[in-house]
Amino acid sequence: MVDNIERINGALGEITGGNLNVSVNVRTNEEFASLSDDINSTVVTLKGYIKEAAARIDKELEFAKEIQLSALPSALDGKDRFALKAKMRTAKEVGGDFYDYFPIDDNRLALVIADVSGKGIPAALFMMKSLASNSELTPGMILEKANAELALGNDAEMFVTVWLGIYDFSKQLLVTANAGHEFPALAKKGEKFAYLKDKHGFVLAGMPTSRYKETEIPFAPGDTLLAYTDGVTEATNAENKLFGDERLLNALNATTSDKPSELIANVMNAIDAFDGMAPQFDNITMLSFHVYSEEEKIYCPREITLDAKIENIEPLTAFVDQALQDYACPMKVQMQVDIALDEIFSNIAHYAYTPRTGTATVKIEKLFAPDGVKIVFTDSGLPFDPLKKADPNVNAPLEERSIGGLGIYMVKKSMDEVKYAHKEGHNLLTLIKNF
Repeated sequence: MVDNIERINGALGEITGGNLNVSVNVRTNEEFASLSDDINSTVVTLKGYIKEAAARIDKELEFAKEIQLSALPSALDGKDRFALKAKMRTAKEVGGDFYDYFPIDDNRLALVIADVSGKGIPAALFMMKSLASNSELTPGMILEKANAELALGNDAEMFVTVWLGIYDFSKQLLVTANAGHEFPALAKKGEKFAYLKDKHGFVLAGMPTSRYKETEIPFAPGDTLLAYTDGVTEATNAENKLFGDERLLNALNATTSDKPSELIANVMNAIDAFDGMAPQFDNITMLSFHVYSEEEKIYCPREITLDAKIENIEPLTAFVDQALQDYACPMKVQMQVDIALDEIFSNIAHYAYTPRTGTATVKIEKLFAPDGVKIVFTDSGLPFDPLKKADPNVNAPLEERSIGGLGIYMVKKSMDEVKYAHKEGHNLLTLIKNF
């Protein structure tokens, strides 16, 4: 009997230690058999409860992530003034990262990145935006007011680290205030990234009377900034080593482009290579800002929206030709692009909206390595993929050829790549032509 009790206690010890795959099987008499069956039945029931709870928690986490992401801003088009990109990779647990960017007036742009220790991300984000929208407030004043409000009734003992910058395009000046947040990285035009040691203040919601000093940074066209949360430098690998400040600088300086999107992508790739896809427990969030220099403005993406009418082929061609000339495009390539423009815009004008009318947007972007251009046609007409039509047999006698398809065939032959997609109610036809 003592031996049987010890066997059962040993199995129970494993079960209470977390091993729910243990089965109790002591059947020397009816009482021990019944006890074994009861324990096994309880474990099966417990497994069911755990599975249901895990599924419910996963759903709640997904919902929480959706709420978190919905508080983030949509893309902001800087046209030929600036480029801006932000990205958040959420961890399994919902973190408190957020970022925002918005124009205060025609000359000033606010940039915010923060990490909240607890709940209240949307409230903190809304407060920061509403305060920064007040054109009379400086970054230090904004953080002081936000801190005083967040510190009131802070029963949850939440705190927020924040980096806030306001850039003045006319003065070419970035004024920052830092509430216990990571130092951003800054690259002057033609130089490498280095950490910007702006003046640190205490975290928001820590003490209601905290004051925040400001740092003024000359930020000329061609300069680039990267702000981030501690999830970047504290990303860990399987050996529990941190990605760290030095690896972040190395990843930034290894990027040959000043484009914020490419900078962030390069850092993300460096983190993935470092951590070996080990699970992360904090959000990885970055925000990058770049002011275009005069020479860069030539290569900024250009976009035009026109009524989808045949008579608008001429102004569209003039718009694209101007861009191609600025890109030093060879005349032979320009002529091929013009023929493709005529064919595709004619198709949109004739078929996309019939019998209705609508617009078409054409965006042209310079490509590098190899040199070339990408042209994207967008319309919200009837879904139609012109690339599905079989190529005509151009070697057949004229009387044996089927009608139609020759124009798009010429486009496919003259361009290096032609792609079609239908996304969110829009037809997108993309042309890529190398010089």
